[in-house]
Formats: sequence, structure tokens, C-alpha cells
Amino acid sequence: MEILIHRHKLRPSAKERDLWTDGKLDQIYAVTPSPPPIGRIGMLSCGEHTAPEATFIMQSQTEDIHLGS
Repeated sequence: MEILIHRHKLRPSAKERDLWTDGKLDQIYAVTPSPPPIGRIGMLSCGEHTAPEATFIMQSQTEDIHLGS
């Protein structure tokens, strides 16, 4: 198993802020597994889906699969 990406949420919410700091926009990018059996994979977490700058970054990278938690 290969880890393709490890990132932090852009803005941790509520109690998460007691442990975690803010993520960075440069941590938002789509990845292509090698070999690419299914295409480019991107992901956002929670409220990042409502942030225009985060969704625009993912849309501009033409991801084939989007993971959202």
C-alpha cells in the first residue's frame, strides 16, 4: 500500500484547534496513482467544500475521483 497524500484540514473546527493548526492551500492537490488504474484523485474535508478557494483548486486540477469526508 502506498500513501499518496497526507494533509491537514485548512481550518480545524471547534475542539480540533486545541491540537491542530491550520493547513495550507499548497497542500491541496490531486494525485495520480502509479500505475494510474482509475485516474486523478483529490480530496477535501468538512467545511473545505464550502470554501471557494479550496474547491476551485481541486476543480482546476481535473480530478476524476473526489474523496470528501
